[in-house]
Formats: sequence, structure tokens, C-alpha cells
Amino acid sequence: MKRIILFRFHGSLDICANRLAILHRLNPGTRILGLWGGDRASLPEARQALASHLEDIWAIPVESSLWKWQHADLALLMWFQKEGRHLPFDMLHLVEWDVLLLASLDRIYGDTGRNGVALTGLTPLERLQHDWYWTSVEPYATQWRQLQQHVRELHGWHGPYFACQGPANAFSRAFLERYAQEAVPELVHEELRLPLYAQALGFEVAGLPHIYREIKDPGEMAFFNCERLLIKERTIRSELLKPQGRRVFHP
Repeated sequence: MKRIILFRFHGSLDICANRLAILHRLNPGTRILGLWGGDRASLPEARQALASHLEDIWAIPVESSLWKWQHADLALLMWFQKEGRHLPFDMLHLVEWDVLLLASLDRIYGDTGRNGVALTGLTPLERLQHDWYWTSVEPYATQWRQLQQHVRELHGWHGPYFACQGPANAFSRAFLERYAQEAVPELVHEELRLPLYAQALGFEVAGLPHIYREIKDPGEMAFFNCERLLIKERTIRSELLKPQGRRVFHP
């Protein structure tokens, strides 16, 4: 499987340099490109600081930082249509700047996602929908219903529905090519759109339980979370001593 990494970042260039150096060391020969989500005025500084780590940096052509945070899948599609479709790859790994990957992509992912997408924290929505932000708080609860109806009318998809989270997702080229043909509405969040569209378009949707088992699982918070709870260094060192221990940590 020919992999590429699209590294999404918006600042914290010293941390980015560290993460990129580790990615290069553990994945020799894998191309790494940048997806810049910061402000345009800071892009030259980012280019200079990470010139030895990133083959190229493509700036998301949107000013709103909220949009860029909420719609990473749409930013990915913009990049793919302009740049990515010209590159040879089978699997794209969208890696967030604050993810720590301490093994090769081959070891971490294996063949997962080859026939569609590999999503972190893949969770049946029925377990979350009554108290998860994107499905219980307005205007997003209404937007979610609108998105379901939109996809149902276009593709006849009636569920089941899933949620995911975004820091270490991976996408087959076939999925990106098909997803790029859709006029995807800016409704809710990528964490609902990605599993919904992947299923509706006929692709395999695989979880990554060895990275992040399930959203809101309290047992996961010490290793991987999207709640800004930092991972302790002793936890990371302890996992690295275990042959089958965790190798991916966030944030």
C-alpha cells in the first residue's frame, strides 16, 4: 500500500517540527505534505520553519478559523481537487499536529481502510446522540437532521449512523475520488459527515480501536482524547514498554 501523510496544522511550529521528525524517522520514504489552517500572514514563517520536514504546504483558502476546525473533510477535498489527485497514493493519512505516532503507519494501520475509510473513535450514534454536542445542541441538532434527509434523498441511506473523531483518520484514494464528486453541504461537523457519506457511497467504514476505541469511553482518556486532557509522559513510556501497548497518543 502506497501511503502519503497530509499534516494539518495552524501554529505551534516547534511541536510540529518534532512530530514531523518522528514521522519521517518511522516512515522512511513516505511523502509528507502540509495542510495549513493558520492565518495567511503566518504562512511564510511556517514554510521557513518546516522547509526540511514538509514537501509542500497548501493553505486552506478560507479565512474563518472556526470553519477550518469544523470542516476538515471539506478542506481535505479542496486540497485533493487542487493537489492531491495528481499524486500517486493508495491511502492518505490526515494527521493532526498534536497527534503523537510512535510506530510506523504500516504497524499502526495495517490494511485498515484499504476499501474505504479508517476512522478514530468510530461509535454507533445511538450511544451518543442524546448528549453529544453535535446532535443535542442547536443549531447542530437541526443541521444533523437536515444532513440525514439530504443524504437519504440523494443516496437512499437510512442508517445505521455513526460518529467519529478526527485526529488520525485515513482515507483510501477511491473514497476521496468519489467523495470529491459530491456537493457536500456545510452542515454539522465532519465527525458525522465522514461515516455517513462513506456508508451511503458504498465504502467500508472501519474503526481503529487500537488507537481510540469509542467516543466518551472513560478508559481511553489517559491515552487518546479530544477533550484537551494532556497525556502523561509516564503513561506513554509505560505503553512503549509493552509489545502490544499503545503507539498513538492525543493530544
